[in-house]
Amino acid sequence: MAALTFGDFRVHALPSAVPMRCGMCKEPRAHWVVHNTAGTGRQAVCGDCVLYETPWGQAHAEEIAGYIGRANEARRAGHSREFELVEGRVESDGADVVVGGVYMATQHQERLRRAMGSER
Repeated sequence: MAALTFGDFRVHALPSAVPMRCGMCKEPRAHWVVHNTAGTGRQAVCGDCVLYETPWGQAHAEEIAGYIGRANEARRAGHSREFELVEGRVESDGADVVVGGVYMATQHQERLRRAMGSER
């Protein structure tokens, strides 16, 4: 099974540890920046909105649910606390962890793609 990544959807971590107000839900918990598809702007967003409100999140809803399910299985096996789900959605702190995992997988895929391109 392929890793869940952002692909062409551009998401980056905010450089500050202090969360900003989310541009979508207006809650003061944004840790991510989403770049619009036209490349003309960006918006601070929280993990909840990245996973469930952005076009990427809505298009990948089943993959996100599967990712969270697999993560909970791994956490259970390692005797770690599972992500809490509220109405089928991971709670806010967990959403940032999930987005961070997808972000890291995306970065890894990009490095592999560049490395494979440089070997040719």
